[in-house]
Amino acid sequence: CMGDSQILVSNWPAILDYLLESRYPRAEFTVIGSGVAQQMAYQGVRRFDSTVAVYGPQVVVFGYGTNDIGNPGGTAELWNGINDLINKAKGIGATPIVHSIGWIDTGKHELKKGISSYNNALRDVCNANSVPYVDIYGPMSANPGKYVGPDGMHWTADGGALVAQLVFNTLINYLDAEGSRR
Repeated sequence: CMGDSQILVSNWPAILDYLLESRYPRAEFTVIGSGVAQQMAYQGVRRFDSTVAVYGPQVVVFGYGTNDIGNPGGTAELWNGINDLINKAKGIGATPIVHSIGWIDTGKHELKKGISSYNNALRDVCNANSVPYVDIYGPMSANPGKYVGPDGMHWTADGGALVAQLVFNTLINYLDAEGSRR
């Protein structure tokens, strides 16, 4: 799982690992959380080879966009960064999965008001590459007080658990009955 501070704050990859190990007890999973605070997608491209590819993953989940919102490069820069990450994952034989940006309190973070256009860009780049897109914004917006902390942006433990469950629900479509990638 590669992304920004949401990985560090919520540790949702550890929950994903637990869900996978519980569903497929005979399979061995190593879920790694590779998150860097304040990172944008294009910056993730620069570190992919040294921090993700070296592990030879079969699946890579990308979670970028929170820091990209309001960036002068706009949605095009996010689209290009995610596109490059998708191609890097495919280039090492991994299945890429991308999740949306979670709910953000735009009253506290006015520069983030364009969140829907950034989530649309993420969905579009996934569609263009035939890559699964996991919507976390919709489910989070149903109860933001439960899923997002007082800063209005970072996920709570419940938010991390929600993201892990939503990613898991998509990921299992790419695994066989024993937990191996199809």
